[in-house]
Amino acid sequence: MRNATSLSFVLGTLLGCASADISDGSQAAASATIYVTNSACASAPCGPIDVLAFPSNNPNVPGGAWRFSLGRMTTPTACFSIPKHEAFYITSTDMYGYGHTDSVVWTPSIRLSLAAVPPDSNQLQLSASTSGFVPSSASGWAVSFPDGQITSRTACAVTSN
Repeated sequence: MRNATSLSFVLGTLLGCASADISDGSQAAASATIYVTNSACASAPCGPIDVLAFPSNNPNVPGGAWRFSLGRMTTPTACFSIPKHEAFYITSTDMYGYGHTDSVVWTPSIRLSLAAVPPDSNQLQLSASTSGFVPSSASGWAVSFPDGQITSRTACAVTSN
């Protein structure tokens, strides 16, 4: 029975993990933005890339690192808004069949790292390719892929999300 419970927990965790928008009812300041440059487009046509965000308060669960999408880009540059909050829900079933849901909340005051990956990438083993930054510490950010250098800047006009 123990193996069935462990399998149920792992499957429940994998199937129950989801990124979702949450609201605390407060009137928060405007979201920070990030201006993304795909420098690979300088010498070749731009293929689509997904810009993913990896919170530093990542829970240790099967299935790889928690992440959420900032958006997909198909042009040399794009501007994305950074969300005001995201939640990661972990659903499991204990050995008696009772379900449990825990959540981990990310806000822009918590460190974030980024990655840019093709849409058909293996989603289970992705990881960030940039250093961390705290989105709330500036109104805007800039990053260039594939080198991953992040710098603060003024906010950009959102072109994609």
